[in-house]
Amino acid sequence: EGALKTLEKKENKVKEIERVLAEDIAPTLEKLRADKARYLRWSANAAAAARLERFCVAHEYHSAQKHSAELEAAYTDLKQRAQDQEKLALQCIEQAQNTTTSQSSDNDELTENARQAWKDAQREF
Repeated sequence: EGALKTLEKKENKVKEIERVLAEDIAPTLEKLRADKARYLRWSANAAAAARLERFCVAHEYHSAQKHSAELEAAYTDLKQRAQDQEKLALQCIEQAQNTTTSQSSDNDELTENARQAWKDAQREF
């Protein structure tokens, strides 16, 4: 009888342990497993978001570098065209001055010829 009582007590203890496992520990384990799965999904999503963000930044940087190079080329081209226009303007000014000087020389010759003709004409009278 003492052994049966001990056996019965031990069986009650086992039932109590199984009840605690089923009611308390198993739901807690399930909750922890679900939390772990959610965390792993969040972690994977965060890593993917960080990777995509780096990709976007790299793309923006590359686009900005390309645009900068295009602007640099356009600036250089405009600067060269401005220098060419300035040279052309200086050549035009120089040519105009030469033409004016040449015309002035021609005018001086004409004026001198006219004076000489006037003097000749005065002598004849």
